[in-house]
Amino acid sequence: MKLCRCPVCHSTLHLDALVQDQAGRELIATVARLDTQTATVLLGYLGLFRPVKSDLNNGRALKLLTETLSLTPNAKALCQALEQTVSNISQNRREGGDTKPLSNHNYLKKVLCSLPGWDLSENQYHEISQPVSQQPAQNVSQSLLNINDTGWSDD
Repeated sequence: MKLCRCPVCHSTLHLDALVQDQAGRELIATVARLDTQTATVLLGYLGLFRPVKSDLNNGRALKLLTETLSLTPNAKALCQALEQTVSNISQNRREGGDTKPLSNHNYLKKVLCSLPGWDLSENQYHEISQPVSQQPAQNVSQSLLNINDTGWSDD
């Protein structure tokens, strides 16, 4: 199924190609369950792990996504920490020229712990989506039909 054109390289994106492997299916389904702001900043964060000369494979991206979401049930604090992390590391890379990919979540953890009230209970904020691997199995078409927040742009 032809989805659209890539806004960066203008090649055609095919939805069926994105879900050829299990990790790709779980990755897309997990991201689709997140709210727009969290999903956008989380994908930017995952991009910090991408090697300069290659792509981040779906299995590694899914592992990183799951690890990131498991850091705290406080979605608001996680989103704020992700935004600060992406901003700070991107700025450091522009200024210093260091393009070495991240290898762990230590910087994000430091930013998260520095936020006031980061450890507030999940009752005060909406819960982060549970990773797909811990949810009942469903096929991709069901996952895509369950998308509640489809506003991926800042319109």
